[in-house]
Amino acid sequence: MGKKLAINLYNCSNNWKGFSLKEICDYLQEKLPQAEINQCQDFFKEFACLPADINNAAYEWATSRVKDPFSQKLNRQPLPMEVEYERRRLKGEIKTFGIMYDGNLIVRLMWSFLPSSYRQSQRINIVFTDQIIGTKDGQKGSYHARTILLACPVIISIPGLVVAPAKPVEYYLEKSLSTTAGLPKRVPTNSGNSYSLGFNDHRLTEVVKGYVMQAIFYYCFGEPFCDDEDCRLYNSHWQVQMLKSQLGGAYEFCPKHQKKLENLGRKIDQKPKRQQVIPSCQS
Repeated sequence: MGKKLAINLYNCSNNWKGFSLKEICDYLQEKLPQAEINQCQDFFKEFACLPADINNAAYEWATSRVKDPFSQKLNRQPLPMEVEYERRRLKGEIKTFGIMYDGNLIVRLMWSFLPSSYRQSQRINIVFTDQIIGTKDGQKGSYHARTILLACPVIISIPGLVVAPAKPVEYYLEKSLSTTAGLPKRVPTNSGNSYSLGFNDHRLTEVVKGYVMQAIFYYCFGEPFCDDEDCRLYNSHWQVQMLKSQLGGAYEFCPKHQKKLENLGRKIDQKPKRQQVIPSCQS
């Protein structure tokens, strides 16, 4: 018999209304009763304990900033004030978001802080971040915000759930008209609406549960996504798709993935399909 599967979930530093890590841990324990579910503090508070570690991490975050999503320009020579901003943010002295960072670089940074025992094949590390994480669409494509990066560790961006999946076409038309014609702009809502998630939306936790399950399926089966729009594993590109698959589907998981989940719950010590290495991020 193999080792028991351990799932570590690292909390955000911000207190998002509508996001509860404890509820997500309870959900995973219900779905995978034989797994070890660990609720952890913020990733860098967990592993970057020394001042030198914080300073190094701050510099790497600063150099990972996406200065121009369209030209793929990164912030390779950060100013001292930019590094200081990141240092203060990592220490929890300021709580902000809005800057986009290169997801592959952040994954590699987090990997470098993971102890070797945390890189074992029977351990899944899932980091929730307050920051917007982006990756390129191909070699020559622009950066796009992502909801989840499937790597080691897995990164789930809370603001990414709001800004990454596209809103209805009408939203962008209205936004364009507001800019070009001087029409009144629609006031953004933090609580969300019927077609879009908000930053302090009471539905955040329920939506995140599905993305955590995508990470579990990626790790255990090598298949994180489903083609069924009613399944939590559906790879949503639009807000309405995400809300349907996570909140309004005909079932939680399609029959195929429900059976896989039940089998996984009975045999949680099986050898994972995805080994813990530094891959290119899937998102």
